[in-house]
Amino acid sequence: WLRLPIELARLERARLEVIRAPGLESEPAAAAGAGLDALLGGPLVLVAAPCLRLVELEHDLRPFLAAVDRGEPPGPPPPRRIALAIGRVAYQITMTELAAWQHAALVACRAPCSLAELVDRIAPAHGADRGAALAALLVWLPIAEGLGLIRRHG
Repeated sequence: WLRLPIELARLERARLEVIRAPGLESEPAAAAGAGLDALLGGPLVLVAAPCLRLVELEHDLRPFLAAVDRGEPPGPPPPRRIALAIGRVAYQITMTELAAWQHAALVACRAPCSLAELVDRIAPAHGADRGAALAALLVWLPIAEGLGLIRRHG
């Protein structure tokens, strides 16, 4: 319980940084089917959104903050390690729980990263071979883009 105020402060700071940081709102939406470029051998280079913040906590504070935001008394959060990606879509904050390989992918995307480099970096965290890691990425990347966590570079 002693870490709870510290974690709450870290999460609130991350949310404020996301609000103030440049986002993807002024960028054009990705063309439908642009993800197929990767399957067809075209270049796909990804980079994290400028407003993305990654936070690792000992408690899942999302229900706690949601209650506070609604003006309700919050209940104590249960202890549970969690990695969160905090982003912004249409000026609305998103907080998404991440698997270890998704966290590794977003860390790798802090600098522009090709799809092949991304597969190499997440395969150990995914616990699978490169083919399984690629399949997982191709399913998850459009979701991450929709949550305002990543964008195509270039």
